[in-house]
Amino acid sequence: MIALAQNLFNEGKYEEARSTYQEASALKPGEDLPGKQILEIDHKLQVMQVERDQAYEVAVTKADGFFAL
Repeated sequence: MIALAQNLFNEGKYEEARSTYQEASALKPGEDLPGKQILEIDHKLQVMQVERDQAYEVAVTKADGFFAL
């Protein structure tokens, strides 16, 4: 299960990887790797959201500039 989660992670399928790591963590609560990977995924998803928000703001600013013409 951890191998599957890692493959999903490597493919950029972070939500699916997170779910799979959660399942692995439930099956083996003493295993550290799933918890660490879940934290890393959460961080990556937060960074991605910030980048999307910034790109949106840039697009809106550019669009506003066109309307000002």
